[in-house]
Amino acid sequence: IYIPLYDSSLGIKIGGKIKEGDVVSSYLGVNIHSSIPGKLCEVKNVTMPSGKNEKVAVVNMQGAFSFEGKKTIKSEWILFQSTQILNLLEQNGVHNTFFDYEKISYQKNDDNSSVILGVRLFDYFPSCVTDSFLFENFYEKIFEGAFIVGKAIGAEKVDFFFSKEQKNIVEKLKNHQDYQEFNYDFVLATQKKYSFGTKEELNHLLQKKNEKVSYFVDSTTCLDAFEAVALCKPVMDTFVQVSGSLLGEEKFFKVKKGTLIKNLIEECGLCKSEPYKVVINGLLRG
Repeated sequence: IYIPLYDSSLGIKIGGKIKEGDVVSSYLGVNIHSSIPGKLCEVKNVTMPSGKNEKVAVVNMQGAFSFEGKKTIKSEWILFQSTQILNLLEQNGVHNTFFDYEKISYQKNDDNSSVILGVRLFDYFPSCVTDSFLFENFYEKIFEGAFIVGKAIGAEKVDFFFSKEQKNIVEKLKNHQDYQEFNYDFVLATQKKYSFGTKEELNHLLQKKNEKVSYFVDSTTCLDAFEAVALCKPVMDTFVQVSGSLLGEEKFFKVKKGTLIKNLIEECGLCKSEPYKVVINGLLRG
């Protein structure tokens, strides 16, 4: 696997051993962990999915896993202070991926207005369905993860924005008995154009309620927050959708962070010829 080094130096020598979950680097003050146990083979520059040339640590897998396949014990995070939750999010590698990678943090406005957390459960682009897929398959973890983020930033309410296709799952969550102490609501987001779900567009839906969301996250961020705080595990896996006209079949993968994109494409099976172009993050933003 390739581990981006970004803005911190690697404290492991070439040939040194790395455990699964070891902190190797950081980005915007959030830790980046090795997703596998192994040996550091080399440090080199490669072209990243962003298109930028970055330094990475190349790790070959060997040895035993520390987290994978091991039993996890759920924490009593509801008793944690907000600062403790924020620290766990940073230490265990959770970035907010609502629009771009950023650190989860929120500073209250000077007018002391209430903080409202907004959670977009659907995808901004219909051609990219990762957040919708995650919500469909892990909705209870995402639901709990949203309250974890809400407590971390001191939110007084959580607004969940959902699409009409997600209505059946939302009905299940409306009657959930475990989070009665939290103030939350569900807002149907009627999609009026091809891409929909920016901060401004979602806040427009709340005009009649005279509300305004202060901070937004997505399904992916909430699922990561659940893993990092409720299960106290570093974020070492990611979900990737691979689609395209040249593939034998389109697939969703849960993979170790640092897995090469070419390996996923090969797993889908190229059925015609070498791809003319590989687009990361969808046709509009890629």
